[in-house]
Amino acid sequence: MSLDLMIVDDCDIFAFAVEGFAKLTKPSLEVIKFNIGVQALIYLRSNVEDLPRGYLIDMRLPGSYEEQNAPLEIYLFLKERGRTKYFSFYTANLSEHDLEVQRITKASVILKSDTRRLERFLTRLTRT
Repeated sequence: MSLDLMIVDDCDIFAFAVEGFAKLTKPSLEVIKFNIGVQALIYLRSNVEDLPRGYLIDMRLPGSYEEQNAPLEIYLFLKERGRTKYFSFYTANLSEHDLEVQRITKASVILKSDTRRLERFLTRLTRT
């Protein structure tokens, strides 16, 4: 299966909303969602030959150290494979932790309230 978008967010409601928003842009979009970052990372490591094209990853996931660090680990895994063209972190608000992750990765960050920026990201992803 060829996946277009991976969403990782501990809030199921937001993940479903983003998926719905994405499918408004392109109804045939294939989306996979995870609410546990470590599970998303395991999935990626197990499917290296068939990685999704785009990624929206919540910057702050609750839980263990491994879970809290999973968004950064996902980014680093994808960067090693040259798969960050359609990658963005997203968050409700930028905490010190988020700013540190952004500093380390230089990845884009979309605030969850910024629907225009989210729409631009999804439009870029679905046009190619």
